[in-house]
Amino acid sequence: MTYISEISNTFEYRLGEFNIIASGTGTGKTVYVRKHLLESFPDIKPSEVLYVTSRAMVCDQQAKEEGIARFRNSIGHNESIAGVWNGDADVLPDEQRDNAMWIMNYSQLGKYLDTPMLNDNEGFVFKNIRLVVFDECHSLYVDDHIVSMALVRCWVRERIWSGQTYVIGLTATPGIMQYYARMSSLRINIINEDAYLVNYKAEHLICAEYRDLLNLLTDDRLSGRTMVLVPSVEDGGRIANTCPNAFFLCSRAHRNYTDEMEAVRNYIVAHENIPEWLSDADPSIRRGSRWDQKIDVLVTTSTMREGLNIREESGVKNVITCMSDDIHVIQFMGRCRYSVDNLVVASFLFSGDRNKPYRKYIQDKREEFDSLVTKKEGYEDIGRSWYEAIKYYTKGTYEDIEFYSPDNKLQAFWKFVDEQISIGDGAYMLCGTDDKNRFLNTAKRFQILDLPKSKYTFQKVKRVIDDSDDFVIEHKYRYADNGGTKEYYYIITRRAK
Repeated sequence: MTYISEISNTFEYRLGEFNIIASGTGTGKTVYVRKHLLESFPDIKPSEVLYVTSRAMVCDQQAKEEGIARFRNSIGHNESIAGVWNGDADVLPDEQRDNAMWIMNYSQLGKYLDTPMLNDNEGFVFKNIRLVVFDECHSLYVDDHIVSMALVRCWVRERIWSGQTYVIGLTATPGIMQYYARMSSLRINIINEDAYLVNYKAEHLICAEYRDLLNLLTDDRLSGRTMVLVPSVEDGGRIANTCPNAFFLCSRAHRNYTDEMEAVRNYIVAHENIPEWLSDADPSIRRGSRWDQKIDVLVTTSTMREGLNIREESGVKNVITCMSDDIHVIQFMGRCRYSVDNLVVASFLFSGDRNKPYRKYIQDKREEFDSLVTKKEGYEDIGRSWYEAIKYYTKGTYEDIEFYSPDNKLQAFWKFVDEQISIGDGAYMLCGTDDKNRFLNTAKRFQILDLPKSKYTFQKVKRVIDDSDDFVIEHKYRYADNGGTKEYYYIITRRAK
């Protein structure tokens, strides 16, 4: 394996340009920044360096390292750190001035840039900062959901154009930076253009349609533990509730965030691993109790797209991303600091993204993948364009791509049902409206009918079961309350072979 620090003696940083270190995940970019970057800038103090990360979880991890200090608004005695950076104060405590660069995330930076008290009379923010490092710098053009990201982009341009501040970006996906450089009037300097490093690759690349994801997760195609990146909290909750032994983790800032998620999040940060049981992360839950849960599948949003590390001891062998652009594919796979068995990319297109100024690159890549997986006209050439952006992360070639198609969606559906509503001996009982609706919604999720979900009815699903070679469904009744009300129900059993 080769790491960035081993080739850094060739790096040439330039004022007036966005300097980018482009290399794969797990090639030591952040270690290089923490331990070796200032060797190239002997006249810059650590306290004159601002290190910006993409996620709060990354701040939590990096702030534990020597040479990194979490940004705070005040250093005590009414002295503002921002004031020091703006030239309004002269002194920082020795241990801060000499030993630590400051860390914050993009969201925090946007908030501070939008706070008048942190601006000096000339309108500059943090003007005495001489070096800014943007970890996962592609976030500048990907994460428009972050408040004030547009303000951050403006500040970056102002710092670069001033010719007084070195601006450095770290990314495994430089394509989007080059794509938007012209729009942002920035000059890009990829300082290791001839030495793009990749240390970890997937043994197999599997392409699938998003609608087949549940089948893939339940039909034994994938062995070992699995991580799934989903496009929304709603999708994550739906998959986690349907897939056995799945746990959903969303952003700490989301209203659906729970104490259990906090426990799992903290476990991942502390151990670079995924807990085998929920009780491993939360000692307040007794192992084996009805509140405990085995975690074989971790479903998450872009909160885990980057920054966090997962070690091989975790047993995660499969990485699935439902966002098919190269940024989300490469970054999410890169959470595993080892080569995985399967990288699965599922097609999901967001409506309306193309109309957003900084979503065109991502949407173009997702449409290329959708053309490939659905075999649209010209898909061979279009698919190769998509593959080019991620080719360094798979051991095979374009011709080795595997396309997933469920052998029997009905069998995958029944495998799940067998674990959920079985009454034993291969029989299932549906009693009442709630049971019928749950059964119908599960049939929709597994797409057992070639119909839009809005056209599904219980009777249509019943006909599919009646027509199958494996199951028979019978309508029966019984008397509830010792001979009282007649109660109708369905019994589904396997046909005798």
